[in-house]
Amino acid sequence: MMKKRRLFWSYDAEKTEQWLTENAQQGWKLSGLNRWTRQFRFEEGGAEELVYRIAFNKNKGKQLPSSLKEEGWEEGVTTGPWQIAVNRREVETIHLKPSREGLIRHNRFVMLVFFSLVFYFGGMLLANASMVLSSFMQDGSLNVEPSPLWAVTYTLLGVVILTLILGIYSIVKIKKANAAMEKPPLDVPLQQGHPPRKMVKRLKVGWMYAPDRLEEWLESQEQKGLHLTYVNKIGSMFSFVESSPRKYCYHADHQSNPPESYFSLHREAGWEPVFNSLSGLDKWVLWRKEWIEGEERPVFFSDLATKKRQAKRLALMYSVLFAPMVLIYLFNLNSVMRYGGVSWSAGIQAFAFLVFLSFVLRIWFYYFRVKRAVLL
Repeated sequence: MMKKRRLFWSYDAEKTEQWLTENAQQGWKLSGLNRWTRQFRFEEGGAEELVYRIAFNKNKGKQLPSSLKEEGWEEGVTTGPWQIAVNRREVETIHLKPSREGLIRHNRFVMLVFFSLVFYFGGMLLANASMVLSSFMQDGSLNVEPSPLWAVTYTLLGVVILTLILGIYSIVKIKKANAAMEKPPLDVPLQQGHPPRKMVKRLKVGWMYAPDRLEEWLESQEQKGLHLTYVNKIGSMFSFVESSPRKYCYHADHQSNPPESYFSLHREAGWEPVFNSLSGLDKWVLWRKEWIEGEERPVFFSDLATKKRQAKRLALMYSVLFAPMVLIYLFNLNSVMRYGGVSWSAGIQAFAFLVFLSFVLRIWFYYFRVKRAVLL
């Protein structure tokens, strides 16, 4: 028996599968996995060409579907929701494989956890660092009082820094792995039948806190003869070409964990995706559909109550994210103004406070607009 520990094996399932295949080629076949200690167990045997597939299924003990068994898949190792199936056929002959959907959803949840930790710890670290820098700039020196509690402070600081490093590494690693497992990105920029006469670019930052305003703005641009052709990867720069005025209905949709059928269903309904955010945590998709004169306006949500629930969920989510930062910078601003008066440091704290406060207010104003539309 051989044991090997692979700490971040679940971050990149495809790489781990290849690693398991290489071990099988060397005569070591997977026989067990301890998901808590991250330790794999192998049994020695003859060298084999095995294909592995990692899946995540919360329905513990679920058997492989008959369609997968007919394709040659066998139940290898199962521990909790993790399942590692094995296939003895040549990889080129395998046309059906266990679904990645559960694994992708799990990875997104892990990213959300680490994103929250990085956001809060990073914000707290930045806030405290700004306070120390402000004190240094005002007094010219720092007086550190000796205390045995400093050991606790430095220990906690070390934990925070290590958490930030681990969080950033995990987010980058999982994001890259998920991108490889998910469907190919959308075909943007959109292809046009004729070369554009003039390109116009517009910057829109923070539109996700008032998505209805973005929809209205894009529709007005189309009516002015500016046709949207491209949205940059972070979703802040919108590129248009001069064209004849057209009527389009736009909709900005937020989906934390969209199912595999999400895009196909809306495409079949005639909606065209023009932007798909890279993040798996804060997934925004911008859809549009041409609105022919005389026809009824296209509706993305057939039930307004659904739109209201989504707006409320967004308001609560962004409030949880930004409200602590509003309180932290308000506290820092009060401290700086009390001991140092008006200064560049106070200006920085005030600016940060207003930015985060605007995010919270804008998303709640959006919710109330949706709620009012539902009641009408």
